[in-house]
Amino acid sequence: MPITPGLMSYSYHLTLRETGLTHTAFLDRAAGLGLRAVEWCHGPFHFPGAFDEAAAHEVRRLSDRRGLRSHLSGFARILSEGADVEEMLAWVDTQLRVTRIFGAQLMRFDGMVNQTLRVNAPKPMPRCLDNLRRVLERAETAGVVLAIENHMDFNSEEMLWLLERLDSPYAALTFDVGNLIPRMEHPLRFAREMLPHIANVHFKSVEFLFEEYGATLTSVPAEESAVDLRELLRILHGSPRDVTLHIEVVARRREDEDPLVEDLAAFVLRETAALDRAAQAAVGGAP
Repeated sequence: MPITPGLMSYSYHLTLRETGLTHTAFLDRAAGLGLRAVEWCHGPFHFPGAFDEAAAHEVRRLSDRRGLRSHLSGFARILSEGADVEEMLAWVDTQLRVTRIFGAQLMRFDGMVNQTLRVNAPKPMPRCLDNLRRVLERAETAGVVLAIENHMDFNSEEMLWLLERLDSPYAALTFDVGNLIPRMEHPLRFAREMLPHIANVHFKSVEFLFEEYGATLTSVPAEESAVDLRELLRILHGSPRDVTLHIEVVARRREDEDPLVEDLAAFVLRETAALDRAAQAAVGGAP
């Protein structure tokens, strides 16, 4: 099935923090690179008290004008208990409202588990499941696919456990290429095993930068990635569902962000075009 290439706003998180980046400039950059979608993890779109409806409508207008589909990068604390559950659901309701304004049928979702528990800590899976069911019920009502991210919290076995119990066509995965490595899982194996569930991808080209005590995962040019990105695209191209692929750069310096985005965008467009041509040739040559 087709891969829709896009760009995540986090790719410019240092630019946003140090110099600022307007909605228009971000959308212009994505369109100028030949991409067809964007994902927003920045902007006044996530919390009931800070939601700017006019800004959401403006993003939709600007996106439509450039032929881009805007998606929201949603999140809420699925470890919530008691009265905190209502706050969690208020965040979700706001984010789904923005998603509908954007005209999107997909929302990435991070349960924020890694902000409470260490990476490999045991998790209260029944509580996570109960809260995800509450979130999913709202997504189903809105007609939005909830693409749950492996955000250095759930491993593949746990993700599959959740998806089997959610048991809904509106429950899917956001596959983040870099987030699997600290969980000691290989991205290519995850992609093959979880392919039918993957609806959204945070496409990263990463390597480990070894320092005095430990290592940092950082973005590098596509051909230098620790993960075989060409093979990863081949796997994703064979998906039984449409996949939106958002480029995500995690640079150490602001001046490196845009060159890395440009390199990865060129790689994705070149390789997906080659996969499309090969698929068309195979169909044309079939008896």
